[in-house]
Amino acid sequence: MATNATHRGAGTYAQQRYAQGARRWRSKIRGVLAAALGPFILVGIAALVVYGHPLAWAGGAVAGACAATWAALRETPPAYIENWQRGAEGERKTAGVLKPLEGLGLAVTHDIDSPCGNYDHIAIGTQGVFLLESKYPHGIVELRGGVPHLRRQLDPDADTPLRQIRPRALSAAARLKSDIEERTGKRTWVQVVVVFWADFPEGLVDDGRCVFLHGSRLADWIRARPNGLNQGDADTIARAIRRMADGETLRRTSSWSARSASASGETFTALSSTPR
Repeated sequence: MATNATHRGAGTYAQQRYAQGARRWRSKIRGVLAAALGPFILVGIAALVVYGHPLAWAGGAVAGACAATWAALRETPPAYIENWQRGAEGERKTAGVLKPLEGLGLAVTHDIDSPCGNYDHIAIGTQGVFLLESKYPHGIVELRGGVPHLRRQLDPDADTPLRQIRPRALSAAARLKSDIEERTGKRTWVQVVVVFWADFPEGLVDDGRCVFLHGSRLADWIRARPNGLNQGDADTIARAIRRMADGETLRRTSSWSARSASASGETFTALSSTPR
């Protein structure tokens, strides 16, 4: 299969979200910093210019400390904004693992707009169609009852269930499956792969519908997959994904719209994601 160049770099969506949030944070905090630190900086500079050595040194130290504090706070947005930056880094790490596989016939496209955000990575080959979601949380990821839980290395009592990762990934696979069928007329299973770049001691878990694995195991896992598509179908689907990445939209049929309107939640996911 001829491989495709990426239309948009991995992590672009997350990086843009981070940049937007960081700009809003800087705009919000600028006045507070000016009011809180500005006078000390001005007084310190004045002392440095006007007075003798001891006071000048102290004034310069005050001005420098306040300027450094200003710069540090300006570049330290809230955690929910920083998370977009870390998410972008995780997507770039996944793209780096997938890159060598493109030379072996895997067609990979990154960061494709979807109705509910974006698809991190879509890979198509004779092994099948894979929707990969990259996750790079702080801490250690453990699966319990099919739900990822996040533990903190320095706070082992903290335990955060990440309940939305699996259902959201399956819902995205359902949308992608419908898009592929609408664009190509071909029914195919879309395999969800959640790629963790945090510590993930289990390494690889396949629950039958969703695969959780550490990024270091991704390439070997894909290489080991049995063929699920013939070359012609894989090429057709890859071309459709490239058109999707280029922004091509479809006019949905009335039957599809009715089905989408009536279906919801896990029911829609189960119907759309069941292997044909």
